[in-house]
Amino acid sequence: MSAMMSSMCSTPIDKRTYQQFLLNVLGRHDNIASLESTFVMEEIKHEYSVSV
Repeated sequence: MSAMMSSMCSTPIDKRTYQQFLLNVLGRHDNIASLESTFVMEEIKHEYSVSV
């Protein structure tokens, strides 16, 4: 499954396809009780340094 997720992360998909993946693939596993999904619309700030 990690190969599937890594390929999804590098490939743009539409919301409908993503929803279908969550419901029909992940949602059908007996060991998954619930799902929550968060995604980034755009990057606002890209700075990791601390000013001294």
